[in-house]
Amino acid sequence: MTVRLARNESQEKLLMMKELRQRKSHNLLRLKTDNASHTTF
Repeated sequence: MTVRLARNESQEKLLMMKELRQRKSHNLLRLKTDNASHTTF
């Protein structure tokens, strides 16, 4: 039972990491598009 709990925790952590990574890439894309629209290079 404890093993199952640990496995679920690791899966949740992986999901959270995935979400964070997606959010980070999304923010980076938004920043890039903002820079492109403002053209302040």
